[in-house]
Amino acid sequence: MRLEAGAIRNGWQALTFSERDIARFLAPLGFMRGLGAKMMNDRLVKTARNWKPDFVFVAHCDYVTNETLGAIREAVPGVKLMCCLFITTCAIECTVGNWSATFLVEYTGLAADTAASMLIFYYAGMAVGRLISGVLAKRLSPWTIIGGGQCMLAAAIVLLFVPGGRFAAAAGLFCIGAGNGPMFPNFNYLAPQSFGRELSQSVIGVQMAAAYVGIMLAPPLCGAVGQALGMGVFPVFLAVFFAVMLAATAAAKRLLCTRRQK
Repeated sequence: MRLEAGAIRNGWQALTFSERDIARFLAPLGFMRGLGAKMMNDRLVKTARNWKPDFVFVAHCDYVTNETLGAIREAVPGVKLMCCLFITTCAIECTVGNWSATFLVEYTGLAADTAASMLIFYYAGMAVGRLISGVLAKRLSPWTIIGGGQCMLAAAIVLLFVPGGRFAAAAGLFCIGAGNGPMFPNFNYLAPQSFGRELSQSVIGVQMAAAYVGIMLAPPLCGAVGQALGMGVFPVFLAVFFAVMLAATAAAKRLLCTRRQK
């Protein structure tokens, strides 16, 4: 009751679901409690799907099964996949911004001042990518723009594996920025389309938290791996996150497009 009262005072809508009372009420003739418990679990799942809660607090529930809790988690599918996409795109963005100059110095032999100046091309590419994405947004779907950006990002990461001078480095960094730049705004743009206006605000909040996880963890992890194995591992590190992004994109597109058609 205190949690419910606190939630209401802070502007939330709170719904209490007493599993014992409802199981007893639904039990035929008042004594077939096993059947009443089963009907109660079905009622709880239906309530979660209709109510679409931002969170569910469960305590002292003897009749609620693990299968029911799993069904409640899946009441709004696709959020975890979208969070994975935000983690990967922000991980790539911040890792390149923090460690690309070190990679160019240690692996390609560029002078430190030259390698540092190469970052201009990376951020220029990101600005150009997001500008073009905004221009094309009225003509192309977000998934199409995301696919185009990922194709450019794949080519750029492959380019990093090829030894070259300052021109190859500038081209690779520019293409990484141009390819990865449209990811973040278009992933955000998908939230109202995929989850509805009622849930989009909450979903975007969760996505922003996931984005900061990638920002916080990926650059230190790349630094630790580079210190142990050398910065030649930098393109491999980006390729791993990119592979996860591709897999999550395919799964999210399939799930969310199917859900929207229903």
